[in-house]
Amino acid sequence: TYDSGLIRSDLNANYIVLNPEILEIKKDGTLVPKSPGKTEVIYSNNNISTSKVINVDADLVSTVKISFIVEVPDDTPEDARVGCDTYSPIHLELHRDSSNRYIGSYRVKRGLNVNYKIRGFIDGQFLTEQDASNKSIPYRNLHAVKDEAIHCKVLNWGN
Repeated sequence: TYDSGLIRSDLNANYIVLNPEILEIKKDGTLVPKSPGKTEVIYSNNNISTSKVINVDADLVSTVKISFIVEVPDDTPEDARVGCDTYSPIHLELHRDSSNRYIGSYRVKRGLNVNYKIRGFIDGQFLTEQDASNKSIPYRNLHAVKDEAIHCKVLNWGN
């Protein structure tokens, strides 16, 4: 920074971010926050080198990590495809973690507000989660304001 207020980036600098999941530095020196946390950044150019720890505050990150853990009934076939269906272009497919559990993590825009149901593609048809009395489950709501793990239990599948 010059006395005039002019700020200049070293376009020939080499930046190393020790935890690139937290922060990215573009070639022009622009910092791009990716997730909350601390990481060390090492700057070097010619024979000069220095480092600094940078703290990325959660409010600076434009996305949040949402993780789903969905327990399914014992009779769910091994080849079933399960996901969170919003009946919109947003569909979050989960993968089988164990015989009765599907999981998945996604980064979504902070502030996203969406209704969803757990649905499965089972034996050639789309089925939706139901309660113990085989009644349709109301839509669940996701308001993505912070990193979160969401646990769901499907008691039955039905049309």
